[in-house]
Amino acid sequence: MDINVSEEDGRVLVELRGRLDTNSSPELQRAADEILKDSKKTEMTIDFESVDFVSSAGLRVLLMLQKKLGAGQAGQAGQGTLTIKNLSGAVREVFDMTGFSSIFTII
Repeated sequence: MDINVSEEDGRVLVELRGRLDTNSSPELQRAADEILKDSKKTEMTIDFESVDFVSSAGLRVLLMLQKKLGAGQAGQAGQGTLTIKNLSGAVREVFDMTGFSSIFTII
């Protein structure tokens, strides 16, 4: 998996390429942890345009990231947001079947 991190309109943009699975999810976790070290970076968009597969391990990393962003600093609820964009048909189906479509903001 390739991960590209940039900023776009004051939000952190994380572009993924490849498969988000058991082998690559720790890499996304490490990248997210690095981003979250900066307390000012609480608005994040993850771009799935070039992701063709997501496993339960990948979904677990996204869920943990959502919780961390939602907790914000010092445990204050609602301090950050996570948006998912550009889901392909197969990946969108996984989000729909697992109920994750209702957990995340998907554009």
